[in-house]
Amino acid sequence: MVDAFCATWKLVESENFDDYMKALGVGFATRQVGNVTKPTVIISLEGDKVVVRTQSTFKNTEISFKLGEEFDETTADDRNCKSTVSLEGDKLVHLQKWDGKETTFVREIKDDKMVMVRFCLNSKINTHVEIHIPTCPVKSRIKTDIDEALEGLPDNKAVILVVMHHTFDPDLVIVESRLQELPRNVRLTVDSLFHQGRLLRCNRNDIAWNQIQKSLNIPVPEVNTKC
Repeated sequence: MVDAFCATWKLVESENFDDYMKALGVGFATRQVGNVTKPTVIISLEGDKVVVRTQSTFKNTEISFKLGEEFDETTADDRNCKSTVSLEGDKLVHLQKWDGKETTFVREIKDDKMVMVRFCLNSKINTHVEIHIPTCPVKSRIKTDIDEALEGLPDNKAVILVVMHHTFDPDLVIVESRLQELPRNVRLTVDSLFHQGRLLRCNRNDIAWNQIQKSLNIPVPEVNTKC
């Protein structure tokens, strides 16, 4: 029953929220505020409608809805969504749709805490585009290695090129491969560092993966938020 959620909840823990906001296109300044804001969420049942009030030093929002019925929602980051909230077993599932995209998050009660999990971001645009992702270990001259990696790929297909530099130094300074003259169908070029067949744990590889995620509209990591 939705009654189990009707209470006042204070955020105490959040994971991967910055990645989620990036995927939504939230600007840097707003993300910095969002990362340190700990809102209070007040859920109540008023007649046949559920009311969710979110209060914080950043912005206050309020939504009112009937379970299973679509409604208009303006989010804290100013997205205008068509939203639906439904009760699925003991979980409160909130779906937002805007600009051909959608995100879903699930609230449930665990150990007297409300846990909000499973943020998923999906794009319904260009879902059938074929993209080739060749890897290019740098063995000699970088331009020669890139030409070899791209050889044989169809000119009319999009390419994400991953240039791999062999090193044990996670802070290795390299000239970015995207500065090379590349075919027009190469939509993204990223550089990565590896050693003995394994990618290094380093900032450059994190940046490369984030760029690939953004280019492919890959769902963002699961977010676990406890109140």
